[in-house]
Amino acid sequence: MSYEGYEDSDWNVSGTITIENNGTAEAVITDIEDILGVTEIDIACGVDLPYILPVGGTLTCTYNVDGYIEGYNEVTVTTEVRPYEAEDVLLVWGDPTTEVNATITVVDDSDLSGEVTLGTATAPDDAQFTYTKDFTWEDYGQDACGDHTYYNTSKVIGDGDLVIDFATAKVDVYVQCYIYEYETAYAKGDDEVCFIPTFRNWGWTNPIGPGTYEMELWAGAGQCNTGKGTLVGSVTVDYTGDCVVVEYNVDSPYILDETHVYAGCTMFPQMQVGKRWVDTVAPGQYYNDCPYSWSKVYVIAQAVVGFPIPDPDFGPEE
Repeated sequence: MSYEGYEDSDWNVSGTITIENNGTAEAVITDIEDILGVTEIDIACGVDLPYILPVGGTLTCTYNVDGYIEGYNEVTVTTEVRPYEAEDVLLVWGDPTTEVNATITVVDDSDLSGEVTLGTATAPDDAQFTYTKDFTWEDYGQDACGDHTYYNTSKVIGDGDLVIDFATAKVDVYVQCYIYEYETAYAKGDDEVCFIPTFRNWGWTNPIGPGTYEMELWAGAGQCNTGKGTLVGSVTVDYTGDCVVVEYNVDSPYILDETHVYAGCTMFPQMQVGKRWVDTVAPGQYYNDCPYSWSKVYVIAQAVVGFPIPDPDFGPEE
C-alpha cells in the first residue's frame, strides 16, 4: 500500500475587521466593503448603516467564507467625509485544522482465513502487509483433489469504521489427483516362511505363539525378495486371547483396497478337493480358525495395496 498524497477540502476563510475612530469628531460610517480575492463578501457588524462611530470608539465586524480563495483581503470603510482603505492583507493558508482518514486500518476477508486485521498505516508512510497460507495435499486428499478457487477482499477502513477503499483477488489451488495401480502385499514377520518352493507364487506364512507382533507389509516382492518390493506399511498381529486379530497400517500415500487373513494350526490354509484336503495360498480360501486349542498358529496377512500415480489429465487448462 503506497501513500498517494492527499487532497485538501472544506476550505474556509474567516476573520475579524476592527474599525477605530481615532479622530476628533464622530464618524458616520455609510458603507463597509470587503473584497476577498476578487469577490466582495458579506460581513457581519451587528449594526445598521449608516452607523455613528464616536471618537475613540471601535466597531468589530466578522466574515466567514467557504471555498478556496487566492489573493488579498481588501477592506474599505466609507464615511460621510471620505473612504478609508485598510492595508491589504495577503491570504496565507495554514495547515489543515482537521485530518480525515490520516490513519487507516487494513482488514483482509478471505475464504481461507475469515476476517483478519492486518494492521494500520498513518500518512504519509507507506505500508506493506504480508501473510502466508500453507497448502498440503493431506488437507484435501484424494477425495477432494482437483481445482479450488478462494476469494479474498482487502478493505481500507477509515474514520468512523467506514470502508473507503477495497480490492478483491483470488487464488487458484490445484490439488493433485491420482490414479492407482494395485499390487499384492504380504506381512513378513521374524520367522516367516516363503510360499516358494511349495507354491509358485510368492508370499509368507508366519508362525507365532501367544503375544503381540509387528510385521512389515511388503508389496510386489516377487520370489519373496524384499529388494524387489516396496515397504508399504505394517501389520499388527494380536494373539493375546482365543483368536488372532490382525490390523493393517498402510503408510501414506498408499491405500488399502482388499485384505485377507489366514490363522490356523497348519502352515497353509487347506481346502477340500474331492475327498482330499490340500494346501492352498489362494486368498479367497483364507479363514481364521479360532478359538484355538493349541499355542502355535500360522498367520498369513495378505492385502491389495494401491500405488498412487499422478493423473496425466490433471492440472489447469492452458
